[in-house]
Amino acid sequence: MALGGLFKSKQQRQLERDMAIQNVLDLHKRRIRDLNKHEHGYCEKAIRAKRQGDKNNYQKLAKLLVQTMNERRRIESALLTFESLVQTKEK
Repeated sequence: MALGGLFKSKQQRQLERDMAIQNVLDLHKRRIRDLNKHEHGYCEKAIRAKRQGDKNNYQKLAKLLVQTMNERRRIESALLTFESLVQTKEK
């Protein structure tokens, strides 16, 4: 263990905490953006499969779309909870 990590000032520790919090927020927001893109793609492909009368692909794509939407909602909920905790902590 490096001794430099043991003797950090209060400001350094606070800065590291703030950076870690910001990284978590950015990670969640990036994941939500990616999931939105996947949702859009699955939706377009499902519509195309429905128009072509391809029931198998339509059902698979509809299932993927629902799973993706549920994951996005779960992550958005976690992000909201985390943001609330951070705001409460900053009072």
